[in-house]
Amino acid sequence: MDPTIRWLEDDLQAAHANIVQYLWHAYRFGEGELAAEIEEIAREEMRHLWWLAETIVRRGGDPSLARGPLVRQDTAAGFLRWAVSREEADLERCRQHRDQTTDPAVRLVLDRVIADEVHHRQAFQELLTAVENGTLTLAPRPATVPDGLAETVALLNQAIRFEYTAVLQYLYQSFFVTTDCDLYRELFNTQAQESMKHLGWLAETVAALGGEPLLEFDPIDRGRDPARFLAINLRLEEEAVRLYREWLPRLADPRARAVMERIYAQEQHHVREFQLLHQPTSAGLTVGSLFGRPQWE
Repeated sequence: MDPTIRWLEDDLQAAHANIVQYLWHAYRFGEGELAAEIEEIAREEMRHLWWLAETIVRRGGDPSLARGPLVRQDTAAGFLRWAVSREEADLERCRQHRDQTTDPAVRLVLDRVIADEVHHRQAFQELLTAVENGTLTLAPRPATVPDGLAETVALLNQAIRFEYTAVLQYLYQSFFVTTDCDLYRELFNTQAQESMKHLGWLAETVAALGGEPLLEFDPIDRGRDPARFLAINLRLEEEAVRLYREWLPRLADPRARAVMERIYAQEQHHVREFQLLHQPTSAGLTVGSLFGRPQWE
């Protein structure tokens, strides 16, 4: 393997782990400034993942989208101390990788990642100081699930797994859409963002009910033929509609039902969207024309 791809993979897996670790702690710490700050940093780590994966593809690689090991802390101060040290380790690794390459495109990406990580380290340090000084008010979530809501939490966690997998599926596809197909690249990125929002709503609801959001995912379809992507995605969205329709009557909490009903309505829209895109149009816009090949059956 190209050594540059190998260490870009290390950076990608670290970014993936950071996204999940930061979000998990944000959901557990409840509403407020601390959670909002952590979620913003997680969004920047998501951009890092995208940049690194795209750079791997440009060099002829296939991004694994694997995730590094997770660390969970029980207290805000414990998490923030760990996060400061994590960002310091990320900075050291990315600087080493930047200095090992002469590829200007790779250096450009890593310089941007490094600049963000410097900010992340400072932000976490400031949050830690505020928590230790008692100037940051915390609103922790309940620690236990009320009687009668165990199945509701379990179903929400199944939905989290589905949406997490969808995020990775759409991101993966976006890396292999050629630059002359910006319509589909934008579509897949938008779908990934939508699925990420769904994941967040579901995880926050689980935490609000006293449960633990289980941020795990299933294997994705790693096919790299762009002409098949819409068919894959239509099946994915149809499955989401089927599952949410089945799960909705089983949710025993009104907040959980409201969240899943909103997601269900959006997934129905996505099905119609992909059904429309999957068909040739009177204007001659087809998947085949966009990808320079015949429309599939």
